[in-house]
Amino acid sequence: MAYQSSYNLNHNRSKKNIPQTTWLLVACLGILFIVAVFWFRSTGNKKSETGIVNSIANVFTPRPVDSSIVEGGINLTSKDASLIGVNSKQIVGQATRGTKDGKYFFEGKAILPTINRETNFYDVWLVQSVPYQFFSLGEMITNETGDFIIEWQPDDEIDLQAYTKIVVTLQTKGGDPDPQRHIVEGEFGK
Repeated sequence: MAYQSSYNLNHNRSKKNIPQTTWLLVACLGILFIVAVFWFRSTGNKKSETGIVNSIANVFTPRPVDSSIVEGGINLTSKDASLIGVNSKQIVGQATRGTKDGKYFFEGKAILPTINRETNFYDVWLVQSVPYQFFSLGEMITNETGDFIIEWQPDDEIDLQAYTKIVVTLQTKGGDPDPQRHIVEGEFGK
C-alpha cells in the first residue's frame, strides 16, 4: 500500500472547487453589471427634485436663447453708457449711440492716462454677449482739451443694438490686433 499524504488529498479537492467558484463569481458580477447598466439608463435622463439634470448629455446640448430673456436682462434701446476705469472703478467718460440719417453711430469721450502715441493707442471695442462677438471701432484721438474721443459710423446700414458692451484697450502699435490690456469698460442699459 502506498503512502499518500493527507495534505495532497485536501489540496486536490480545493483545486477542483476553484474553477467552479471562479465561474460562479464571474456570472454574479456579469449579472450585477447588466442590472446596473439598465438602472443607470432608466434614470439617466430624468430630472431630480431640485431640477438638476442627471445626464451630462443634456447639459452639453445647446439650446437657443429666448429673445425675451435677452431683452429682459439687457436694455437694447439704451442710448447712453458710463465708461468706468477697470482699476479705479471710477467713471472716466461717457458713450452715446443711436442713429443719424438712418445709420448707426457711436460716440465716446474719456479722460485717460497720457500715453506715448508713437508706440501705443487706445482702441474701442463693441461687444455682443449672445452670441458672443466683438469688433474694433478704431483708435481714439484727443480733442483740444486733451480728452480721448471717438466718433464712429459704419459704411453700411446695419443694426448694432445688440452690441451693448464697450471696452477700451491699450494697444501696442504693430502688435497683436486682438484686444490687449483692458483700461475702461462700460455697458449700455446699466
